[in-house]
Amino acid sequence: MINLGFTSSYEKEQIEKLSVIYEADSFVYGLFGKGNVLLKTGTKPYHLLDEFISKVKPEGASLHTLSKSRYFTHIPLAELQGPLARLPYRDKMSGEDIVTCYDSETVYLQGVNLKHFSTAIQHHYVFDTRDICHIHLGNSTASFCLCGKSGFKFYNEFDIQNAEDVIYYAQAVTKNFIPAETQPPVALSGLVEENSNLYKLLFRYLNPFGFANTYQFKTAQHEIGSHAFFDHYINISL
Repeated sequence: MINLGFTSSYEKEQIEKLSVIYEADSFVYGLFGKGNVLLKTGTKPYHLLDEFISKVKPEGASLHTLSKSRYFTHIPLAELQGPLARLPYRDKMSGEDIVTCYDSETVYLQGVNLKHFSTAIQHHYVFDTRDICHIHLGNSTASFCLCGKSGFKFYNEFDIQNAEDVIYYAQAVTKNFIPAETQPPVALSGLVEENSNLYKLLFRYLNPFGFANTYQFKTAQHEIGSHAFFDHYINISL
């Protein structure tokens, strides 16, 4: 398992952005300094969220929150009605008449820039000149988003056990939405290393294939590729 927690030498006053990602039973945080450099990451239980923000966030720094709730749906704006539309949280996708509606067992902070993971991925590719199949790997999950030039097509999160599961879902998603002769490139992020057997197997079956583009972001450590922190990057960008 890849441990994404790290810290670097910094002063509190250097923090310009705080990324908070709501996961199943805890929150993951990222502290960003000047030039969107990631200075520190870690995980804490939900009951410490308010205390943590008060402690680490200097006055003037921005707070960005992102939900990875699995209780979600995507609804065309013209059809925004019925019980699913009454889910308490909603985002409108960039350049699309589509709304992400979602709920959570966790009570989210009020009055901050909250968005769902699927909305943030779609925004990242909204001006791309290609269709992209983005795969974000967690500890035992994989989130798939198909979007880009042709607009938003699909997003879902699946439980996975091995590389074969990832390959199966990626091929199923792309074949259902994109003609076989124009299969989109795959962009990978999350918990995977380039020299791992998982990466090599995915590369073998999912060409064209590579890590998600995070050129506009940097980290204060060099052991882990910036693709591993893709969720923090898209969080502070929207």
